[in-house]
Amino acid sequence: MKKISLGVCLFLMVLLASGCSSTFETKESAVYVKDNGQVIEANVETFAQKYYDEKELKSFVEESIDAYNKEHDGKGVSLEELKVEDKKAKMFLAYESGKDFKQFHGEPFFAGTMAEAMSEGYALDDTFYKVEGKKLGKTVGSDELENDLQVVIMKERMGVKVSGTICYVSDNVKIVDENTVTPVRDEKHQIIENYGDEYIVVIYK
Repeated sequence: MKKISLGVCLFLMVLLASGCSSTFETKESAVYVKDNGQVIEANVETFAQKYYDEKELKSFVEESIDAYNKEHDGKGVSLEELKVEDKKAKMFLAYESGKDFKQFHGEPFFAGTMAEAMSEGYALDDTFYKVEGKKLGKTVGSDELENDLQVVIMKERMGVKVSGTICYVSDNVKIVDENTVTPVRDEKHQIIENYGDEYIVVIYK
């Protein structure tokens, strides 16, 4: 399943009212892995004007979500919240599990324990940086980490928030706070897509 296009996101923001508050606060596109295994994705984009075909876009997003849910016999993906503020559009999608996120996007994604990640074929043979406040400390090998630690693994460059305290990370992120990271950016504040490790890895407890 292809990721919903930016045009769809923006149209839906304009089309629908948004009286409720967001699932989590974010100024950038990010995922939030909750302690029940549910994944919330925030798509954030700046826009200046509406120039999309409303019927076509509305139909596309509804069909994309409905088709996925029918194919997987459930409600694995749902549209949770939409809002527009200060020329910024935000759309929140809820996934019942990391597996739903992975299948819907067609991109590598995992959320679970270190042991479960390795059982699903993630080698995790890199070194990771110990988190010390908002800085990266010494490196440790994956063989030094407890199997019951939780881990998020994803290829797409997005922010990551977890329901826990982050202990170790890959070298392609910066620490925002004890449970949030953001991708490394250049001097123009643009995400560096090919910086460091191939995957963003966040290990927490």
